[in-house]
Formats: sequence, structure tokens, C-alpha cells
Amino acid sequence: MKRLLMFILLALAGTVTIAPPAVHAIADYSFDCGVDLNGPSNPADNEAAVYLSPGETIVIEAVGCDVVCGEGGSRGTAMCGADSPHGATATSTFTGWGWFSGRSPGDAVVYWIHVVPDYSDVNLQAVAGDGSLTFTWDEIAGASRYTVAVRDFSQFCLVNFGSPTTCTFTGLNNGQNYLFEFRLEWAAVSDMYWYSYDPWTPSVPT
Repeated sequence: MKRLLMFILLALAGTVTIAPPAVHAIADYSFDCGVDLNGPSNPADNEAAVYLSPGETIVIEAVGCDVVCGEGGSRGTAMCGADSPHGATATSTFTGWGWFSGRSPGDAVVYWIHVVPDYSDVNLQAVAGDGSLTFTWDEIAGASRYTVAVRDFSQFCLVNFGSPTTCTFTGLNNGQNYLFEFRLEWAAVSDMYWYSYDPWTPSVPT
């Protein structure tokens, strides 16, 4: 099932929601470059993610944008430029991972939509040990590199695609909650996406 993530903005406390399609019923999700969800004084991207499960097709619609860009969808690889006159509608169809963005005149409003695997497809798991956490995840077709990191980046590991999908963190305090994030990178579509998780806790095995 196609699902929409209300993604916490990287640069501020707030949420961004991609609306249901406003213009064409063929689209699954829509964003409007004439609407600035962050307010006129904040230049941060209106950034969000749409989850795409294997075998699904998702159509994203951009409305009222001066420029649209994207990779991985039907707009073409590394497509960018004055492709959509202001006020017009542009769509991109995704059957795999990628991104789609739109900008208003003068870049006053910028949307960036990631098309990424669902959390269940990533399947990040952790096994608690004595002062340690060992993570495993499922290999994602098309990914170029994975990163597992403590939220404050006090520890992190980088794993290239094709390497064993596991990573162990040591020197942790038993009984203490640690927040972790997991990043996927796609060299083919010049994009990366961070997944956030509930805390994990190291413990002495019983």
C-alpha cells in the first residue's frame, strides 16, 4: 500500500505533509510550490518522503512550480531546468527509488520529495549485548552504501553495497537508551535518505 511519511524537517521543528492530488486523479501525491509550509522567513526545504514497496508504481504531481527536477522517475535521469512554467502541472512516475523536487520563482519555496523503500523493506534489527548493539538489515537493490549512526554521531559505520549487512557498536552503557539512524544512498540517483528509529538499549545477556 502506498504510504506517506510526515517527515520531521532536518533544519527546524515542524512537519511537512504531501497532500492528496489536487489537480489530476492519476497522481498519488501532490505538492504546490505556491504554498510555503515553512513560512516566508524560512528558506528550509519542504522535505518529505513517500514509501515505495517492490512492484508498486507511484505518481507524484508538482503544481505551480517554476522549475521541477528529479531522478529515478519518468521525468528522466538528472532532469532539471525550466521544465515547468509557473502555474503549470508536472508529474513524475516512479517504479523504483528516486527523488522529485519543485521550486517557485526565485527559489522562494522549495519542495524535495524522496521516493524510498518502506521501513519494513529495510528491516533494520538490533541485538543487544554487554555494552554493545549489533545491527543487521536487508540488502536494498540499487543502494550504493549504507550508514548506521548514533543520533549524535558519536559513533557510526559505513557499509558499501555487497558487503555483509551488519555493523556492531561497542563501548555503550548497559541500560542506556541510544537513538540510531540508518541512511541509504543511491549513486544512480544522486540521493540519500535517513531513517529514524526508536531507541535501542545495550544489556548484559541473561
